[in-house]
Amino acid sequence: MDAYHIDYSMKNIPIPSKEFYSKKLLQKITDLIKRMRWKAFFFDTEADTTENTFYRIKSKKFPPRIKGLEDLEADLLKIMSKIKFRQSTMDNAKTLGELFIQFQERLDVLNNMMSLKECKGEDWYKTSMSSIFNQLSTFEVTFAAIRSRLKDFREALENANVLNENLKETIETAKHMKENLPEHLNNNKATVKIIPDSASVSETNSASSLKENTNKKANLSPAEVPQKVTENKNLLEQEVKYIEFLTVSQFDSIPKYMKGRVTYKQVNNAIEELTKCFEAKYSIMSLRRKAVPEKKKHIYEMYKAQETSDTEGVYFIVDNDMKEYSKLRSDPTTRSILVMLRHVGRIREIRGGGLVRYAATFY
Repeated sequence: MDAYHIDYSMKNIPIPSKEFYSKKLLQKITDLIKRMRWKAFFFDTEADTTENTFYRIKSKKFPPRIKGLEDLEADLLKIMSKIKFRQSTMDNAKTLGELFIQFQERLDVLNNMMSLKECKGEDWYKTSMSSIFNQLSTFEVTFAAIRSRLKDFREALENANVLNENLKETIETAKHMKENLPEHLNNNKATVKIIPDSASVSETNSASSLKENTNKKANLSPAEVPQKVTENKNLLEQEVKYIEFLTVSQFDSIPKYMKGRVTYKQVNNAIEELTKCFEAKYSIMSLRRKAVPEKKKHIYEMYKAQETSDTEGVYFIVDNDMKEYSKLRSDPTTRSILVMLRHVGRIREIRGGGLVRYAATFY
């Protein structure tokens, strides 16, 4: 059997101190000397013994010294200077095995005392039995404390095992998530930043520097530009400007005949490429007509010509935009991805004028 060390506390067990036993011993020695003096005093004075006179005098007065008892009294008082206290072996028990051995020793002493029960009238027998009973009481308190601590240890061990199993499952889940984390999950929203091209703005400012009014208007900050300059300005006042990537559950909800061999990664990569198209197109459309540089005015006019009453207030691109600003090409895979995005509500088609416009559904 392996040793099991118990680090229990005895601070709650009421064990008397050394001073308490010393005080008790001194009191007993003093009482003994007092009774001996009174007894000797009565013999020396030849006092008559009556029912009110007995050796255990109730008087609080100390009897006079008896010359013949001085040496004996001195020897009795020396006991206080020679007495030594021995620490209980119970305090040294570090394992259940040692505690069992010590408890067995106490039982052996008790068995010997029981075999000598005929001597139960003797003072030494009574003192020994009283000491054994006190030790048994201490054992009971100690064992109760040990049982309580062992119960707490078992409960703590069970809780630790449960937490350990949960931690292992969490670690395995985290590893699986790390190994299979989609590329777009850390950035679920593809933001469309409609920012005018700085080179285009600087080029326009230098070209219109001869006209003071035009120059002042070109230098206005976005917050100072009047809200009702063009229809596109009202369009850009929309607060939300991003397209959400597809989640795994959304991708799984798409019918298999639509998906074919297209993967989840390809769909989200296509959303990212579409976002680049929207950003490139509307960085030009965000400029006022007079602020558009000469090199891009034909592109600006082309975009304006593509707008209809159905496109008011929406962002859209066409096939030429995808060819110009992204890696998407007009092939079966791209068309399948556009169909899937339309199915999940990321884009919608606006037809008219011989064009298919892909309008983004922003959230």
